[in-house]
Amino acid sequence: MLSSSSSISANGNTKKTIDDFRGTFVKLISKAVTSEGSSATQTAEGARSSSKNNLVVSKTFDTSSFTVCARVRPMLPHERDSGDFVACVAGKSVQENVENITVCTPKLNFRGQPKIETKLFGFDHVFGADSTNEELAEVALKPLLHRALNGQVGVIFAYGQTGSGKTHSMNGMMDHILQSDLFNDSTSISFSYIEILGTYINDCLGPNDSRHSSDEAVAIGETMDGRAVVRNISSHVVQSSEELSTLVERAKSLRSTAATEKNATSSRSHGIGIITCTYRRSKLTLLMKDVFDAGCTRLCSTVVLATCSPLASDVSHSANTLKYSSPLRGGGILNDGGKKVKMQVDASDPVLWSNMQVIEWMRKTYPSIVNPSIFVEKLSGVQLCALPEKEYYSRLENTGMSCADVDSNKLAKDIYLAIWTLMSDAKTRKRRKDGSIITIEDEEKERLRIVKATIIRSSDDIPIAPEQKSHEEG
Repeated sequence: MLSSSSSISANGNTKKTIDDFRGTFVKLISKAVTSEGSSATQTAEGARSSSKNNLVVSKTFDTSSFTVCARVRPMLPHERDSGDFVACVAGKSVQENVENITVCTPKLNFRGQPKIETKLFGFDHVFGADSTNEELAEVALKPLLHRALNGQVGVIFAYGQTGSGKTHSMNGMMDHILQSDLFNDSTSISFSYIEILGTYINDCLGPNDSRHSSDEAVAIGETMDGRAVVRNISSHVVQSSEELSTLVERAKSLRSTAATEKNATSSRSHGIGIITCTYRRSKLTLLMKDVFDAGCTRLCSTVVLATCSPLASDVSHSANTLKYSSPLRGGGILNDGGKKVKMQVDASDPVLWSNMQVIEWMRKTYPSIVNPSIFVEKLSGVQLCALPEKEYYSRLENTGMSCADVDSNKLAKDIYLAIWTLMSDAKTRKRRKDGSIITIEDEEKERLRIVKATIIRSSDDIPIAPEQKSHEEG
């Protein structure tokens, strides 16, 4: 229930609460979500949205290293029987590459009359109450698996209040991984699983006696060069999806759970599953910090999944979840006023290049390559960035050179390093509060301005000798 029962006010009149206007709020929310562009098939009574028929992978997903999704779980039978109602609804896309969630907060005005406050939150992808884990995996997880198999770091994590569907969604993602093409002849797969409960870290797949030994305890820290490391964590090599499934189920069974108001067996810790694909030519260690470290030279792809309860009684928690997750979208940043502004497209970021832009860059940068299109083929920028280093060498062998004395191995290495340098520069590019890029020329102008201002201030602060001052006055 949303609030306590009606009470008697000081003047003897019955004071109404939100619960007393349930029917009115249901109608107000149904009208609001329809007018805001939300699915008309999902009413405030808890009907499921038609997101299943509207799932489209946005064009920005393949060019974004940070994708933010949101999912609204369905209303459960016991919640409907309790008199609660839906106030958080998945909406349709109202602009390109943006899907919305509408949050309607039920309130009473100063006269005691019902009203709602409506707010929209934009995401890259929104999954409604009728969405399945299979649909979520197809849109959010499948691209990450593809990138991980190309030597990149792929991470998906869920964020939301207790009982909003985090564990259900993430277990579904793990089930999809078990059925994927993760296992092949060119990779060796290892699996680790830890849980974090406050300051306590537990290896769910480690030896039982290590949990009580300080020498064997799992520790997370940073090296001198800023890399994050996890020590004393067990790693298990698996040869098949069946072996991985056995480890996953074992890890799930050992996670800490406890009864809450929302769930009789609620997960009380942060569970982290780490699947490592080791390549024969692997050079970088898979570290969780790489996902958020702007200085990491490895292409990292992250999907944030914000999970929400649809209930009016949880509307403050849902609004808070969406408030902090929505601004993470790659399409914008927050300025001082809290408004989202459009990020200027970085034309120097190879991840965003089209096939023609990649070919043109290679033609200008490496004129010794006679026909860059043979090297590039149909690859886009993000696909080129995803290629392992050895692929650069094999592609260049089939590409003609203008000079016979060109060292193709050195040239392949140069191209590979140049691409990674461009990506690293793009990730650390400075921006203004309005989202525009601060160029090297802009920084030089600002430096000269500061130098000039400093010289002027310094000259103003130089004291004038008494005889000099008299002379000047005379």
